Amino acid sequence: MNTPSIYNYQDYRAFLRDSIQKLKERREISLREISFELGFKSPSLMTMILKGQRRLAPRAAPRLSEILRLTEKESKYFEALVHFCDSKSVDHKLFFEKQLSNLKPQEGFVSIDMEIFKIISHPIHFTILEMTSLRGFSAEPQWIQEKLSWCTLTEVREALDRLFKYELLEIVGKRTQKTSLQLTTSHDVPNEAIRRYHRMMIELAQESLEKQTTEERDITGMTVSIDRKKMGQAKALLTEFRRKFQQLLEAPNGRATDVYQLNLQFFRLTNKTVRSNKWNFFV
Repeated sequence: MNTPSIYNYQDYRAFLRDSIQKLKERREISLREISFELGFKSPSLMTMILKGQRRLAPRAAPRLSEILRLTEKESKYFEALVHFCDSKSVDHKLFFEKQLSNLKPQEGFVSIDMEIFKIISHPIHFTILEMTSLRGFSAEPQWIQEKLSWCTLTEVREALDRLFKYELLEIVGKRTQKTSLQLTTSHDVPNEAIRRYHRMMIELAQESLEKQTTEERDITGMTVSIDRKKMGQAKALLTEFRRKFQQLLEAPNGRATDVYQLNLQFFRLTNKTVRSNKWNFFV
């Protein structure tokens, strides 16, 4: 039927728009007829799906595959793409991303947003960026992995590939250094990416309690009762402290001796009180 190749798309809606347009041009089937085949009461729902205003129910994907005359493998790819695009959970997205990569011929499936999510969420990437300031830094994966016992050689290689691919690392003369480029993404994954990043850093901090001496680390804490109205002032104070802390310790390229992580956790220990007319409920 010479429809667009599903393997060229990262968004199933774009594939549907292009494929349905081809069908309409050849007058093989109309949007109304497709909607009827899917059991929709009117074409407006299909129009909203194509515009990204509504999600396509996964159970409708097999019938759409039949209408578009996709092969069995193309149909599986299309169904996985529907799940990938509409998943709210990043774990689900990663699961279906792997499926898509296995189903796609040759180079595999690569989602730009998910690649950026991996950069934001895994501390290895920002650690490598900071390692470029170390004395005698080498961009050889083996050299980096020997400095990072918490990463595998494969993870280092993949991280370096991403950092170069998205121009976060560059080679100037004989030296590899970080660039000033900022990461951006079009989907709503950054918040979860940041949560994952902090979870991993907290886990590494826990490991440091056993593996590092008190001369190598400083982990302290305090418990304090507060007035919630002053939270804004408290966060501003922490921000100012981080800025001054960085200015004090940061070393120029080629003169740093170690890469450290500063974690500041300030969080509620007591249950949040919700007021009602009669009682306080703890939720």
